[in-house]
Amino acid sequence: MRTALEETEREVRGHSVAPRQQPGLIRARAQIAFMSEEMARLPLIQDGEAPEEIRAAFEAANRFNGRVANSMRMFAHSPAILKYLLPLQAVLQKDGLGCKLDARTRALAMIKVSALNECRY
Repeated sequence: MRTALEETEREVRGHSVAPRQQPGLIRARAQIAFMSEEMARLPLIQDGEAPEEIRAAFEAANRFNGRVANSMRMFAHSPAILKYLLPLQAVLQKDGLGCKLDARTRALAMIKVSALNECRY
């Protein structure tokens, strides 16, 4: 039996697991697709419209990542969440800041989650 890490590596190399082996995932995607049609959408907060406190977080993200992710622009609607987002991201992405996973495993996890969410970037 393969570990989750081995399955992720296999998918990353382009050998996806057959959908019949993931019936729960297919149901979950169908439910998400149904729900997304009914859910309200918030606009992304842009640099020019951001209050000073949010702008400071965006500038920190630019220094850390070289860009402001759309997820951060969405979470900017709640400054209380935004306050902790970049430190959490730093721990998850950078070695030596407290994450127990090695860089390779973290990268594979990010790729897997992106693939499952059908991200285009």
